[in-house]
Amino acid sequence: MGSPEIDYVIASSIPPGIAVEASIPYKPGNVSPVSEYSDLKHWGFIASVSPMAIELYRFLSGIEGYRPGAVGEAIYRLFKASLDMQPYGNVNLGFIILSTPIALSTKLLFGSSDQDTSPRRDPISLDTIKSIVENARELMLSSSDYASVEWIKKAIRLASPSYLSIYVGRGEDVFARGTRSSIGEFISVFKDHDLILLEIYRGYSVTLSLFLRLIELGRDLSYDFLRDLYIDLGSRYVDTNIARKKGVKYALSVLREFRVLRTIADRRLRRLYLEHLDRSLKSMGANPGSIADILANAVSLYLLYTNLSRAYA
Repeated sequence: MGSPEIDYVIASSIPPGIAVEASIPYKPGNVSPVSEYSDLKHWGFIASVSPMAIELYRFLSGIEGYRPGAVGEAIYRLFKASLDMQPYGNVNLGFIILSTPIALSTKLLFGSSDQDTSPRRDPISLDTIKSIVENARELMLSSSDYASVEWIKKAIRLASPSYLSIYVGRGEDVFARGTRSSIGEFISVFKDHDLILLEIYRGYSVTLSLFLRLIELGRDLSYDFLRDLYIDLGSRYVDTNIARKKGVKYALSVLREFRVLRTIADRRLRRLYLEHLDRSLKSMGANPGSIADILANAVSLYLLYTNLSRAYA
């Protein structure tokens, strides 16, 4: 039996990361199967995966080589597909912005095995994954790709976040048609206000560190272990999703709460504090969505590595 085509492997690996992350139970402030928001339910994340996977496969199957605007167009198409199949609005734009360049970078590195009679057959190594991630960063920091910015602005307008107006005058006008910035310039301007864009700008450093912990420890995707990674992220990084909605001071207080939680060794007390912090954050509408998206991206990278290793063994 031959290897599956690379487009299939990528589309089967990247979108499920958001479903795995959303299914981690007892994640303070974030949606899970046991704790939701009134206007944001766990099943919305699950329902978004299939349309994203189908649209990603369609997109990858339709391109040969890279062209300006490709990464932005893919981000928009995946986000639009996700919106069309669940009623909760923006459940995954941050994740899509993070993971789509990785999907496209993988396609460019491996080519399409259904069209290439001699597809890449080298063993998959950690260096392969690092090359994919480095190339994904380069795609997003291009100084010549202006077309992608227009697609990303279109996706942001479609998401319609309530805090969007605070960015007016700080760079590229998200509300205006036409663009004056390359995608690299767009990220450089907004990275200080958005943990997702900062993660791309810094070469996916947090994603890679999480991925390596999953690989080096030889772990299956245990929800308990993934929850510990989520808590560790919350104790190290100010979540910019919270900072935009509730202010930096409140976001810093959430960071301190995560640090307290990380130090509790007793399992019973830890669970009680988890539940307390979860109720507190949800009562404030404070969703640590940025760190959740980065964790989901690391899970996607783990799945990509696993599935590429099987396909190209």
